[in-house]
Amino acid sequence: MQKIRLILFITIALTLAALPAFASTIYVSPGDSIQAGIDSAGNGDTIIIKAGTYNETIVIDNFNKLTIKGAGQGQTIIDGTSISSPVVSILYSYNIKFMNITVTGAFSSDLKMDHVWNCVISKCDFINADGQGIYSSYAWDVSLQKCYIANNGSYGVYFYQSRNLVIKTCSIVGNGPVGLLLDQTLYVSLSRNNISDNTYGLYSYNTQALVAQQNTISENSSNGVYEDNIGGYNVYTKNNIINNLNSGVYVHINGFPLLIKNNISGNSGEGIFCYHYNAYPT
Repeated sequence: MQKIRLILFITIALTLAALPAFASTIYVSPGDSIQAGIDSAGNGDTIIIKAGTYNETIVIDNFNKLTIKGAGQGQTIIDGTSISSPVVSILYSYNIKFMNITVTGAFSSDLKMDHVWNCVISKCDFINADGQGIYSSYAWDVSLQKCYIANNGSYGVYFYQSRNLVIKTCSIVGNGPVGLLLDQTLYVSLSRNNISDNTYGLYSYNTQALVAQQNTISENSSNGVYEDNIGGYNVYTKNNIINNLNSGVYVHINGFPLLIKNNISGNSGEGIFCYHYNAYPT
């Protein structure tokens, strides 16, 4: 009988050990540390940050799945004023959701992503950084949705050597050299964004398979769209590229942009200017 009980106990223990752990929800309130909440979290957990201002930087490193959710734009604020490092860093992580948060005041970047996969950044503000609003390198399958990226001293959004990017219904306005910089990226979808009042609106360098549709790119103090060394087909359909203070679209060196049913008007320079090019406006 004792032998049977021992076998039954071992069987139950092994069964329980094989079951997946339940995800936890961690709550962070004003006066608490967001980073402490992250450090205590495991894969699959959710961190809820209540409304308030948090003067700290946070690092999300080597997670397989994590959701960080604030109370809303302008309600949950992570303020990195006078702090030299990025305010929010997501590093070597998969399946991250970061939403409903305002990030501000960075000396370098409000948000830095490096070696990330399948990440969703939604309904967030990235504002008032001395450097970039968002800087991302070696990112795959990243979605940027319904975000406000504004008044950053350097680039609004900078993607470097990344692929499978979706940027939609974002406002990228009032940033320094470039609103949106795509540097050696592949398979990018831009839709229904407002890219306005930057120096350059969209600057694309050696980017292939870019599809831009129904965006408004306007009132930038240089070119609305600058395509440089494309090396492949990029497609612009039904965009409003208007009222920029230089060319609406500037194509530089061996590009193949397809321009289909766009409104390119009211620009102070040329509507479309091509230099050493293969371009197909229709």
